[in-house]
Amino acid sequence: MIVNTVKESRSVAAKSDFNSLVNTIQATLNNTSNCLKAFGGAGAVQLGAYPLPLSLDIGGKKIEPGKYGNALSISKLELTGALPGEGTRQWLARMNLTVNRGNNAGMAVGGAELSKVFDVLITVDESNKIIGCASQNINFWVTTDVISNVAYLAGSVGIGLKTSENVTASLDVKGEFKSNLFRERSDARLKQNVREIASPLERVLKLHGVRYNWKKDFYNRDADQLGLLAQEVEKVFPEAVRTDPVTGTKTVAYENLLAPMVEAIKERQKIIQRQQDEIEEIKRQLVE
Repeated sequence: MIVNTVKESRSVAAKSDFNSLVNTIQATLNNTSNCLKAFGGAGAVQLGAYPLPLSLDIGGKKIEPGKYGNALSISKLELTGALPGEGTRQWLARMNLTVNRGNNAGMAVGGAELSKVFDVLITVDESNKIIGCASQNINFWVTTDVISNVAYLAGSVGIGLKTSENVTASLDVKGEFKSNLFRERSDARLKQNVREIASPLERVLKLHGVRYNWKKDFYNRDADQLGLLAQEVEKVFPEAVRTDPVTGTKTVAYENLLAPMVEAIKERQKIIQRQQDEIEEIKRQLVE
């Protein structure tokens, strides 16, 4: 195999520049005083509709969309959303940085685009203008090139997702996932507070199996699906449902429903056996 080593070395240099940029921004955001200065000082930026384009001032140097250094081009620097923080005027905002390595991507894994998501705690005044901010390093970076279809994150992997912000689990896959074997840790030595499942049969009977199709804008597949509706499951087995804190989307851990179904079958079998015993007793009495 012949490799263009010159192009590859440029790609490595570009990724190094990207990491340097990320570290510079993160170090600035980690300092509350420098963080506010980067946003232009108190009242310079007003939260509003998202995505909200940004221009950061770090040490007198503007970090904004456009050419950056010798190998990079910043294509996005924006706040993409915010959730209420602990304070009455605090917001936990997500800031997205996306750069393009262009032709310097070479044959490096990940393709031309690299992204980083920063979590920033923002304090605003009565008019929603930023008057304070701070961040904490979450070491969260991805490649977003459509050819490689790979997202690389510290501790998390996203596949088939449009942006890094869609990654809401250690492994987040949009589409089919195939495997010869899947195992889940279930060692009794790892568990505590073990107890019986209350009214398993009664609760399982409340579950509602449905046939459905995914909406095109979420998953473009026409095939009919079989499953449950998370909102309905949540009413019966809330332990099996998780709500994403950012998107509000609900997911069902179907494996969590196995235990109550096992207990429901056992409870139903006891009823059947009791009825069978009663029938046998009636038959015996009739014979006598």
